[in-house]
Amino acid sequence: MISIKNNTLYNGLLESVECIQKSFAQLILLLLATVVPHFIFVAYSCIVHALADKKGFTAAQLVSLYRLVLFGAEHVVIAWSGQKVSNEGLKLKRVLAQAITRTGLYSQKSLLNFQHLVSAKPLKIELLPMVPVGMYLVPAVLSLTVNYIIVTLQMNHDI
Repeated sequence: MISIKNNTLYNGLLESVECIQKSFAQLILLLLATVVPHFIFVAYSCIVHALADKKGFTAAQLVSLYRLVLFGAEHVVIAWSGQKVSNEGLKLKRVLAQAITRTGLYSQKSLLNFQHLVSAKPLKIELLPMVPVGMYLVPAVLSLTVNYIIVTLQMNHDI
């Protein structure tokens, strides 16, 4: 009885995660695809402006920087949320392993079945198949944009 209830609850949780994934995965991917070029453009224009020894930034550059900070904060929150879902799935696996070692044979069998379900269908939000959302995306996107900014500056002979 307990095992059936746990399986039903976990399957409901998986369905919720799948709905979130279907709703937001394409949006997250689109935001990632648009933020990197936008960040490169804004950072490039600000660096070129600073290298030209001009005092202060134009209003358009300040607005672009503000939008860039908002986009960045939005992506950090999305990555943090995806990481939190994955971390909770790992906590569930750990708690199940501890519970299995502490229970009797009958309860152990139902918990083992539940553990197999959790292992077969882990909690995670994915952008694409096999690409989960997590905090590792933040430094990956930052390093990608910094590399492209450096390449762009070098190609235009600004540095």
